[in-house]
Amino acid sequence: MAASWVQENYGERWGNLVGNALAWQYGVELDARQEAIDFLNFAISEVSKTGVYRQVVNDA
Repeated sequence: MAASWVQENYGERWGNLVGNALAWQYGVELDARQEAIDFLNFAISEVSKTGVYRQVVNDA
């Protein structure tokens, strides 16, 4: 599961966000907007370093 992988590999930085997201229940406010945005920016940055990303960009 992707969440477990993130917790194992990036636990210090993103483990709490992932854990809170996994424990979240419908109707309960998560209140982690900025942390989620930071995580998305991190993920985009990491993906953009890959060969697959460069191939997709070049094919577009």
